Amino acid sequence: MMYEVEKVLLDAKPEVRVGDKVYLVDNRMSTFVKMNRELAEAKTELSEFDIILECGLGREAAGEIGTMDLSFAAMQRIVLLVMAAMQGVSEEEAMRRFRTNEEK
Repeated sequence: MMYEVEKVLLDAKPEVRVGDKVYLVDNRMSTFVKMNRELAEAKTELSEFDIILECGLGREAAGEIGTMDLSFAAMQRIVLLVMAAMQGVSEEEAMRRFRTNEEK
């Protein structure tokens, strides 16, 4: 019996659109592990946002988004979308996971 992972899962990189700009999301396992390690040491929700954006999109893209001076709600949604893209789940599933983690 053979089990296999489709090539699309190995090669595809998710994207997140912010306004008219599209950002490629780094969904590698090593990036996710690094991000979780940094999140465990984060002191505030805002520093968590920075960590997720820098790990998921890269420092340059995170800086670019930071200069957009977006509302808190917009930033919260972007971070949620990056997390969903990294995990390969829907926005709704990412929100459910986020709420479950908040309750712990």
